[in-house]
Amino acid sequence: MIIIQIKSLLFKQHLEIEEVIEQLSRKFSSEMDISLEHITVTWEYYLPGHYAQAGKVIPRQNLDSHP
Repeated sequence: MIIIQIKSLLFKQHLEIEEVIEQLSRKFSSEMDISLEHITVTWEYYLPGHYAQAGKVIPRQNLDSHP
């Protein structure tokens, strides 16, 4: 079984996570030639105030940039 785990900040903009993880699952399955039934994808968010970059707490993530 392949498990892909993603952790990120909450996004400022709306993002359809369900669609993203389904597409990621299918693309990974196709590119790696692994049956989709063997791939699990999870997406978790860091709570606001629980992530710091370069010593600065970053509450949210822009879709087009890294903190």
